[in-house]
Amino acid sequence: MSITVIKAKKIVVSPDYVLTPGIMIIEDGKIQAVGTDISYPADAEVLDAGEYEVYPGFIDASSHLGINKEPFDYMEDTWDGCDAGAAMQPHLTVTDGFDPFSPALQSAREVGITTAYAAAGHGMLMDGQGICFKLRESHIAEALFLPETQQLHFCIGDYPLMGFKQKGQPPMTRMSLMDMMRGELRRVQGIIERGEEASDPKTAVLVKALKGEIKVRVYVLAAQDIPLATKLCKEFEMDYILDGLYEAWKLPEFWEANPQTVLLNGIPFGPMQNSMAAKYEMSMDCFSVLEKAGCDIVLTADGVTTTRMLPYMAGYAVGHGLSEGHALASITSLPAKLLGLSERIGSLEAGKDADFSIYTDNALLSTSKCLATYIDGVQVYCDEKFGGKHYA
Repeated sequence: MSITVIKAKKIVVSPDYVLTPGIMIIEDGKIQAVGTDISYPADAEVLDAGEYEVYPGFIDASSHLGINKEPFDYMEDTWDGCDAGAAMQPHLTVTDGFDPFSPALQSAREVGITTAYAAAGHGMLMDGQGICFKLRESHIAEALFLPETQQLHFCIGDYPLMGFKQKGQPPMTRMSLMDMMRGELRRVQGIIERGEEASDPKTAVLVKALKGEIKVRVYVLAAQDIPLATKLCKEFEMDYILDGLYEAWKLPEFWEANPQTVLLNGIPFGPMQNSMAAKYEMSMDCFSVLEKAGCDIVLTADGVTTTRMLPYMAGYAVGHGLSEGHALASITSLPAKLLGLSERIGSLEAGKDADFSIYTDNALLSTSKCLATYIDGVQVYCDEKFGGKHYA
């Protein structure tokens, strides 16, 4: 059994627990112990990170890594995460379109991102299912996926309406969109109430959603659509989370009455977000409004190349009203909880996977740099400044 010891000036075990200095013991890809003064075998391999800082592996809980082509032309290239063939295709899964050769995966490793969620969508009423994966060094997609982490994607608002208006097909209005969604969910609800078996894959997935066996993500951007999405999910008693939320800042009273975990797009970064700026009233007040209302914010870059900006986005949020502890939690412990992986990732506690990064300074500062990234105790990235060596 291989034992590696990590020493550093600072080990951020979790957003509310920091060791200065710290020691972390890793064995067979798992964290065995972490503390300030703990013993370890004399023959253990020791990595002394000196004045640098160790962080839990960062998590993007709603990326498009491995799904959309990279480099990606939003107007010309195939958007593999969103099939416009039909309005509702809940049975589709991103595992059938994942590209483990995407160069964006390495770009994400270079900033300490160790786990991500490959999202389906966004653009149809029901886009299909996404899945969580680790950014291990492998060109076999199945070796990256984390089983039983699928979530189902809905989309309410302008995205689906724009697409179907161009085709001259329903839904072309919010009235029609909501009627179609409710109609399909009522159809499946009736099957459950009659004790019947699902007769096709599409229905089978929706049965799971209505039974609370799979979480539903609703991508919604405009303020007017946020209460609609919430009402729909509560009406059918689904386990849900709202995603996107460009205009969440407009609804302080709504959030105070409905505090919940939310997936907030890391505005205003990235080509897609910037191109949508003219369609929505986007504001950095989203951070302070949601935190003040008691919402747990999970921050996402919601992109491909932009995924590597996730730590910087969290730091930027601190400058616009989000507390530093919440910002760090938004890319570590909170997404781990959302993905159902809190027992494995999200912090550097004993028993969890040895997923971590080493930074020159506070990882949320744009002046700080990631020097090395480890997944399951294996080094997947190392900067030349750090010696370019594989320590674990």
